[in-house]
Amino acid sequence: MHSPLVSIIIPVYNRSDLISETLDSIKAQTFTDWECVLVDDHSTDDSFKVLEEYSKADPRFRVYSRPNDRVKGGCACRNFGFEQSKGEFIQYFDSDDLMLQNMIKEKVELLSAGKELDFVVTKMGKFFKNGAFLAPEYSLHSNNFIQDFLTYQIFFLTPGPLFKRNFLAKFPIHFSEKLERRQEREFYSRLILSRPRFKVFDHVHCYRRMHENSIQSNYDEGDLKKHLISKFRFYDSLRSNSGGKFNQDIFKYCKPEIIMLWKKSLKNQFWGLAFSYSIMILKLKF
Repeated sequence: MHSPLVSIIIPVYNRSDLISETLDSIKAQTFTDWECVLVDDHSTDDSFKVLEEYSKADPRFRVYSRPNDRVKGGCACRNFGFEQSKGEFIQYFDSDDLMLQNMIKEKVELLSAGKELDFVVTKMGKFFKNGAFLAPEYSLHSNNFIQDFLTYQIFFLTPGPLFKRNFLAKFPIHFSEKLERRQEREFYSRLILSRPRFKVFDHVHCYRRMHENSIQSNYDEGDLKKHLISKFRFYDSLRSNSGGKFNQDIFKYCKPEIIMLWKKSLKNQFWGLAFSYSIMILKLKF
């Protein structure tokens, strides 16, 4: 039976104190036909040294440094990692999270069983510094996945999907290197808008580390203007990277939030931002 190579792609920045735990969870996988493409974002600690030690001990770990001509950040590292990867299946992962032993094996089995599928999605739990583990509190099931995903009724995190490479290759832009926030959601929203063939499963296959320096938890949502700008850039990137192909869907499902953001901009006298939202609404509508 054919066993596909799985490429696990991880951006790394200043994780010398945590990355070993993540890489050990990958080494412990019961599925062994994998490569782990590690792209260091010019860390200032000993992260690169740790990565090299793992690579010397196990050549399945392939270590790169982000090229100087690529913008700094996890998105550029993920995109560069995809370009260097060789796998038939693609698994994005984060540098501070943990895989359960059967994660890759079970996801490969699920994806391989559906020849017509583009990807499968499973759940992710949380774990804390005190050793506590928390089961997922979100659902992946929906009767209208596009609507519920775009309106935040359901979601999946970066490591949730296992993709077929030939599906991802259809998208010229993966993780937007122009966005500072919401890059994963913008990319995954475009994937969902393209109406892919996928299945969701309630399996928990990995755990997200919860701490102050997590990529997902270091953004101050209380800063209203920053929040409004971030949201605008998200929707503008989603619209432009889709080439206008899905404008009707975006407007149909996201209209209430976009109009609410426009009204907040007006109310708080962020005139330039309000004007930008007005132009966006017109572009999406027409």
